[in-house]
Amino acid sequence: MVAQNAVKSKKSHLSKKVNPSLTHRSAASSKTANAQQVTVQRNPPSKTVVYSFFAIVLLTIGSTIGIGIYYKTDELMSLNGGNLFFVYGAWIIGIIGISALALSLGLLNKHNAFPNLGILGWIRSINGQRLYTGFKWFLLWILVPFFNFAYAYYCIQAGELAVKSFVGNDFQMPEYLTIIIAFVIIVYFSITCSSPKLAETQNKITSYLRFVPLLFCIIGGIIIGSVFFDADAWKTNIQGYENNINPDQAIQTSLVYLAPVFGLMASMPALIFSFDGFYFPSVTFKYMKKPERGPFAVVIGVMIVALVYVLVFTGILVGANGGGSYQNINLPDNCRWIIGVVACFIIFGMLGVTNSNVLFGCELFRSSYPYILNLNLNKRSNMSLFNVGLNFVYFTVLTVIGIWYFYPDGGSWQGDGIDATRVLNGKLYNLSNLITNWVGTFVFMFLAIAIGGLLFNPKIKKTNLNWVFAIIAVTFMTIVILFQLVDNFFGLYKIATTGIDPTAPNKYNTAEIKTHALVSQVIKTILFFVFLAISFAPLLLKRKHVA
Repeated sequence: MVAQNAVKSKKSHLSKKVNPSLTHRSAASSKTANAQQVTVQRNPPSKTVVYSFFAIVLLTIGSTIGIGIYYKTDELMSLNGGNLFFVYGAWIIGIIGISALALSLGLLNKHNAFPNLGILGWIRSINGQRLYTGFKWFLLWILVPFFNFAYAYYCIQAGELAVKSFVGNDFQMPEYLTIIIAFVIIVYFSITCSSPKLAETQNKITSYLRFVPLLFCIIGGIIIGSVFFDADAWKTNIQGYENNINPDQAIQTSLVYLAPVFGLMASMPALIFSFDGFYFPSVTFKYMKKPERGPFAVVIGVMIVALVYVLVFTGILVGANGGGSYQNINLPDNCRWIIGVVACFIIFGMLGVTNSNVLFGCELFRSSYPYILNLNLNKRSNMSLFNVGLNFVYFTVLTVIGIWYFYPDGGSWQGDGIDATRVLNGKLYNLSNLITNWVGTFVFMFLAIAIGGLLFNPKIKKTNLNWVFAIIAVTFMTIVILFQLVDNFFGLYKIATTGIDPTAPNKYNTAEIKTHALVSQVIKTILFFVFLAISFAPLLLKRKHVA
């Protein structure tokens, strides 16, 4: 149905120009979904609109650069044991893989009959109706509600840090308040989605604020690090990361404990999430003077974003004396309020992400299923009501899973002397991190599937250099997905076969902790297969049942 709407609009020869703030979303909103073009670009720009090479570069930067980097730097350090050779190696591998995907966009657009649908159009044209429907199902029933859950708790995490920076590290966000505020955030944006004007205003405000934390981490981090550098603190922080993957210091629930090199592949989901959205400008290639140069403009944009990200990571690393989080930047106690201010800007950016994500969900539901539960979703009040109800169900189920079952790091959050509130909030934040990594990876997986559909089509000649990049891109995403799958089963095996040692604080010292760790790993694996099942279920259905 979405495709039909797009085709109708294409045939209507409408020349009304789309609001650029909706068509080319900000960095804050780039992490929400990959098909907002499905609805906001039904009326393509007039043929008189011409995009320059430089304009596509800027669009790529604007749709890619965002706030995910602040939540992934510490993860990259942990997965690679603080080994900077492997950490920066992960950046290089990720950038190469994403650049190969970008250079394949020209091939996708060349064989795309639905250019206004972006990645949905590629899958519809190249892979067929059923996989197209599967990707829509993934967007509707996985990406939108899961991201709403994760972003809400990311906001609370940054808010807790901000308060600590103002009042002291003894502050702990009460567990009931964490859940209430997160839910209020989702309900608020679910309601405001009924007012496009208000939602657009919120998006504009939050879009411009995202650059403040970037500048602080790059410039402030390096300056602060050079002034307050502490060699002992650096050694201590790096040693802490080494202990994270030391088999003698932690429970072996991942392949990264076997050899540091596995941290390279384990880092890919975090990097992929940070670069999500780079493919949005591809819908404008046909309006360039030289459309064939579009993919190269996107690659340049990706490279600029990559440079900014690496500088942000380096600034945090230097400023925090080997720590991987901006909250650990080494400021004097009387200047800690600066971290709080930076956290507030990150909160606004994250709220912008939630705003765009909810808007995208509303528009996709309207265009795909205009009537649900006897509600006319084209009526704004009904859309808000449906959105609140849908998010309530997902939020409740995922929060319950996070509170009672999801114990990060094999249950180590249950160690003696750790505040109970920190345990609960830590579990919710960790579950949010898992969700953003996997959902972002699945989006890139569908992009690789579209490219793969061209590679294995015998009717298409494979002659130019773009095909080499296409092969690299598909190989890259295949390895990333397979690694995640193997790593999950490895974790299940190691937890199940590891004995209980009451004398070892970093091992399973009680049967209860081992049970929590096993259940947590099972849930991680089940979520992976739930994502697969929802995405590929249409392939098993008869065509008449496929939307």
